[in-house]
Amino acid sequence: LGQWPEQGLGIDLRIFKERVRDLIGTQCPSGNAIDCRPGFTPLYLAKDWVNAGKADQRGVELQVKWQATPETQILANYAFLHIYSGFDEQRYSPTHLAGLHSLHRFPGEVDLTLSKYWVSAFTPIGQGPLPAYQRVDARIAKRFKWSGQRAQVALTVQNLTGSYLEFADEYPDNIFDRRAYV
Repeated sequence: LGQWPEQGLGIDLRIFKERVRDLIGTQCPSGNAIDCRPGFTPLYLAKDWVNAGKADQRGVELQVKWQATPETQILANYAFLHIYSGFDEQRYSPTHLAGLHSLHRFPGEVDLTLSKYWVSAFTPIGQGPLPAYQRVDARIAKRFKWSGQRAQVALTVQNLTGSYLEFADEYPDNIFDRRAYV
């Protein structure tokens, strides 16, 4: 952790190793071995949930904050995660995640935030591969007083860069497209 107030700069770096034990998984119920063949998973089949797995997670997280001016703050973050486990499917999280955010306060209590995210490709457990994607979000907000209380109204537009899959199939509900809300 480093802070340089004269330059308006702060850095937070974390290097970690986590051991996760007793991960919950499923196994074939006793007596139904013929129904538990690979690739055969009827919806009606009951599953036994057991504490059977373990994983070691190693990674790095970095966050840099810079107060460029009294009205403008820049924030950058990056995370790297590598998972070692006994499962055939190793990935339940992207290996690389990054973000770059700019926050600016204009006169009249108007705030503008722009955020860009990068997420690496990965194959979640139980799904097919998800491609890497980038995303840009924007938010503009107006602060004001209403009946003596602090309040604000904001417009947020997510995913200005186009659609991407949140889950590994192409059902319309799993596509994250541009959306806006107040």
